[in-house]
Amino acid sequence: MLDCRRAHDSLSASIDGTLPWWKRILLRVHLRICPGCARTDQSLRKCHGVVASLRDVPPIIDDDAEP
Repeated sequence: MLDCRRAHDSLSASIDGTLPWWKRILLRVHLRICPGCARTDQSLRKCHGVVASLRDVPPIIDDDAEP
């Protein structure tokens, strides 16, 4: 069983897909019984989705801006 600190340490790796399968299982179990960590996981996943969507947005070039 994971404690909250270890669960938090595993969240980013889980989102990135780099967490080993057995740690993913432990994390899923923890997220089912810990509402605080589950909320943190949801927030991180939303942020990850927003950041990932920014890759498709072309940069804005302001020719009038000073260097």
